Amino acid sequence: MIRAIIDNLAISKKLYLLLLLPTLLVIWLVTSQLMTNFNQLKVSTAVIQAVENALVMNGLTDALQAERGASGVFLASQGARFADRLQRLRQQSDAQMRRCAPLWPCRIPSCKRCSSNCNN
Repeated sequence: MIRAIIDNLAISKKLYLLLLLPTLLVIWLVTSQLMTNFNQLKVSTAVIQAVENALVMNGLTDALQAERGASGVFLASQGARFADRLQRLRQQSDAQMRRCAPLWPCRIPSCKRCSSNCNN
């Protein structure tokens, strides 16, 4: 039955049928490759964002560690040493906190940390 249908087709229709399967296969392979590339792009973008966030957080960690060390010296000396340096380090820590504020949502209603960046 199928043989009779194919025998009755014009030669141009037979050529179209002959080319249909490879064409569909090529379309499927190209689509599959495009989807794979798109997924790799999404993963790469997420990794880049994570690395950039880690670098910003590293700056905050450094600032907080410096402030912690100066606070220890200030307290051990009963306020005789590092008073001016501690104030400067606190300002640097606050600046780093403001820089990091967009990386996490704020849940504090009366937040002074993020001021205009607050997500309340």
